[in-house]
This record gives sequence, C-alpha cells and structure tokens, in this order.
Amino acid sequence: IRMGRTSIELEEAGRFDQAIVVADSVRRLNPYSAEGYNVMGIALLRAGRYEQAAKELRMSISLAEYDYRSWVNLALACNRLQKPDEMLNALRHAQKLNPDDPNVLESMAMGFMSNRMMDSARTYGHLLVDRDSTSYIGHLAIWVSYYIARDLPRANQYLTRCVQLAPEGPD
Repeated sequence: IRMGRTSIELEEAGRFDQAIVVADSVRRLNPYSAEGYNVMGIALLRAGRYEQAAKELRMSISLAEYDYRSWVNLALACNRLQKPDEMLNALRHAQKLNPDDPNVLESMAMGFMSNRMMDSARTYGHLLVDRDSTSYIGHLAIWVSYYIARDLPRANQYLTRCVQLAPEGPD
C-alpha cells in the first residue's frame, strides 16, 4: 500500500517515469492483485500513455470487477483515446458499483460534457449540486449545458456561481 501511495505522490510531482517504476514494483509484488494494475494504469494515464493505461486498467477490472475506481480511471483513458462508447460504458459500470460517490458523479458529468451530451451533463450537474451546493463541477456542467443550448440567462446564473466556486490556481 505504501508503494502505491509513493507512486501517486511521484505522479502528483510530475515525476512520471519514477512513478511508473514504482507502480511496476507494486504490480510485480502481487500480480494477482487488482491494485497494482490500477496504480500502474493511473501512472500511465497521468503520463499521457493512454493506450497502455487502458490495458492496465482492463487487467485491474478483470481481477476485481467490483472496484469502481478502476472503472472511472478506464473511462478517463477511453475519453483521452476518443472512445466515447467505451468511456460511457465504463462510467455506467462505476455508477452501478458506487452510485452516490461524488467522484463517479463528477466523472459522469465531465464525460457527458466532453462528448457534447449536454442534457445528460446537466442532469449529473444537478445531481451533484443537489448533494453539495458548493460543487464546482456540478455548476460547471449546468453552465456549459445551458450555454451550448443558448439559454444565456440560465447560463449566466451558473457562470456566476462557477466563478465564486472556482478552485484557486497556483500562485
């Protein structure tokens, strides 16, 4: 578990090659554990190696179909590979496994937005905002969906809230 955390810390520091080496060690220590493949998939995903990431994440899923995190990560890889059907399929699996998880709902909203499925993006945006009125992603999904639909009065209402909730960038 510690090595998996180390890999994630290295990824967050932008040290992708080192993160991949550590993730490979995690996977080799227990090749029958889904966690090692998930950690490797995340490292490859963050390094921009989407095809390899998808392969590792599929292996993780084959070992533990119940791990919604691997499904969400696979959806991210498929989105980057411009495979919208596979992305949505993976997100639906994640949602079945953990329907109330905010990360799953955010991924659903973002996935629908990136594929210009604005009615669905708005639906998930509202689910997020109903659960947490400070959800930036929820407000963003609603704003973009109204903006694309040219419903500018509603779009402006959510844009104002997005600006208020926007995560602060680096100094």
